[in-house]
Amino acid sequence: MVFLQMPIFDFDKPLPLTRRDKWLYFLKNLESFDSIPVVLSEPVFEKAFDTAEYIKFSPEMQAVYQNDLKIYRDNRNVVDTADQNTRCQPKYFVDLTGNAASYQRFVYTVPAPKDR
Repeated sequence: MVFLQMPIFDFDKPLPLTRRDKWLYFLKNLESFDSIPVVLSEPVFEKAFDTAEYIKFSPEMQAVYQNDLKIYRDNRNVVDTADQNTRCQPKYFVDLTGNAASYQRFVYTVPAPKDR
């Protein structure tokens, strides 16, 4: 087990090389970053920056953000559900009066909305 005292931790390498070095660099210097450093341009660190941005919001701003996020997700789900429910579904028909192979056709129908 490793314990790290951040106030006295001094990162002596020119650039962090390992994942552990990058995390230590991130934790030590997070407050001083204005943007994501190139050395930390990985999805896991981008998510950590987003989380840190959210954490520094006031409780009122966090509530507004969560409400906006809920509205966005609700709208996205409505669009996705509508897309799934109205997707054309092929039905196969054959004209039995002639050569079945030459009279095949696909008819696309849109299902009726389901009652809730």
